Amino acid sequence: MKITLIKTTESKNGVRDVISNRRVCTGYEKIPNGDFVPYEGTLERDFLVLASFAARTKKVTAQPLKIQYKDGNGEIRHYTPDFLVEFNKVGNRRAWTPCLYEIKYREELEERWEQLRPKFQAAAQLCKERNWRFRIATDDFIRTDYLKNVYFLKRYVEWSDSENMSIVLLETMDALKISTPSELLAAAFWNKDRRMAAVGVFWHLIYAKKIGADITNPLTMETQVWAIEEDEND
Repeated sequence: MKITLIKTTESKNGVRDVISNRRVCTGYEKIPNGDFVPYEGTLERDFLVLASFAARTKKVTAQPLKIQYKDGNGEIRHYTPDFLVEFNKVGNRRAWTPCLYEIKYREELEERWEQLRPKFQAAAQLCKERNWRFRIATDDFIRTDYLKNVYFLKRYVEWSDSENMSIVLLETMDALKISTPSELLAAAFWNKDRRMAAVGVFWHLIYAKKIGADITNPLTMETQVWAIEEDEND
């Protein structure tokens, strides 16, 4: 189907506010740059949780623009994508190009594909013109063990470290290079009570990407962890 772009309306703060709705979970997710990004529905919330955890994420704008286009039947249509994600440069690697995202449940996507496809074609055409990318993120992409791990680690985002246990853990991790949470804690603290007290600090270091771990699989006390360089974050 031939799509003709007519105009794009956009705003740095998004083109539409999220309105409280008793039937849909709405709210705001804080991302690392300090912005509170609005979401509509739990799937959008989960997407933002993943985006806020990724070291590459620079900025997320909800409903960043409205695309007006003419479909193959000559009808004027509008489409508002869910999020625009802009990325940081990480280490020596260049920043990824901005990505426009549509968040959809797989079931809805399959049921409404013929209706939705022209909207997505318009977005893809706009992104091509701007050297952006357009992606559809579904629940089977978002809701994985990785997301479960990120939610688990979020509990430790602001974990207190009044005894500077992180220093001991990082020094021990640097010496061991590769270990597991249980082995690292045992090597860092001989006293059992101090080991127990350091567990939360350890998980905070994983969330902060000061210690590396494969979080695509369920996290346990036997998960392999490793010393990480400052620019090694993904």
